[in-house]
Amino acid sequence: MVSTTVILREAGLGSDAATKSVAAVSAVRKPRQRPRVIMLGPALTVKGGVSSVESLLIEALSARFQVKHVSTLVDGGPLRKLMAFFSGLLHFIWLSITRRPSLVHIHFASRASFWRKSIFILLAKLQGIKVIAHAHGAQFNVFYDVESGRFRKFIIRTMLRRCDRLVVISSWWRGYYESLGVCPTVLIPNPVRRQEPCDRPIRDERTVLMMGRLGERKGAYDLIRAIPLILAVYPHARFVLAGDGEVERCRALLADCPWRERVSIPGWTSGEDRLRLYRSADLFVLPSYNEGLPMGILEAMSFGLPVVSTPVGGIPELVQDGRNGILVTPGDVAGLAIAISGMLADVNRLRSFGEQSKSIVDNTFELTLVAARFERLYESLCTSG
Repeated sequence: MVSTTVILREAGLGSDAATKSVAAVSAVRKPRQRPRVIMLGPALTVKGGVSSVESLLIEALSARFQVKHVSTLVDGGPLRKLMAFFSGLLHFIWLSITRRPSLVHIHFASRASFWRKSIFILLAKLQGIKVIAHAHGAQFNVFYDVESGRFRKFIIRTMLRRCDRLVVISSWWRGYYESLGVCPTVLIPNPVRRQEPCDRPIRDERTVLMMGRLGERKGAYDLIRAIPLILAVYPHARFVLAGDGEVERCRALLADCPWRERVSIPGWTSGEDRLRLYRSADLFVLPSYNEGLPMGILEAMSFGLPVVSTPVGGIPELVQDGRNGILVTPGDVAGLAIAISGMLADVNRLRSFGEQSKSIVDNTFELTLVAARFERLYESLCTSG
């Protein structure tokens, strides 16, 4: 059989030119192998924003990268969580040896989450694997500034400096992490799926939705305390507080309230039930004390909802006061009630703010736009020496 090189030589190409031509043809014929990536974080079934981000990124990036997810946390008691951690650790060691990934993408928060992920950072770097650390913790500043002594702070900074890139989800968090002198940071916000516009009918009864982990940090109790003040101004309001966390305590607080029939606390919702809550709401509220870049607000905005929230973490980069929502001081129950009742009473502002919410999300935080930024980051690390 006559080789391709011989045929090219007979066609008048020299030896070097023929060899280069064969290499070019081979490169075209051989499909480019997708770089291998290990993504570490909570199980994709865990309730919370980090799992939502993981699922969206895996879906969007799998066309160009071989993304293998390793779970390091599950819902449940301490023993179940401990078993999940060691199972994830063994899984990661096996994959890092047998698959030899180009990089490891590690989602972390604060406290126990950070210490768990530090082990994976060390193991990856010992094998010479590139590491992206992806910061999510809404209270990482409290963890570092208040709860950690000098030695712990040294360990935290050392771990973050060993990473190749640190992904931060807002400008506020970028400034915070850079003040610690860590590895180079890259600002990439959380993604959200594009939704079809909702046609909300004009009606007197209007629904206020809160979606997230119910408890003190996200301001659930402040909203409950504000409800009678809101109903005194706008008696047609209804309230839905959906999420996990301190669900039973929230329900107990309503037990003896004369207006308890105006409030629904369904617990954690997912799938079509979750989407239905967004579609049927008129206003989204999240009066948090600490935040990263909350998925609840992103999802609400994707459905064209105006937002009442607080100027903490990355929220001001989502909710622009007076454009698509109102920001109130955390813990200001009276101010929260005034903001919510004022929005409910003004249907034109509800609509215009909602339209702005959807525009902001679709032009900046939509999944394909955010995924493209991760693709560029992945490619830059996979091709660098």
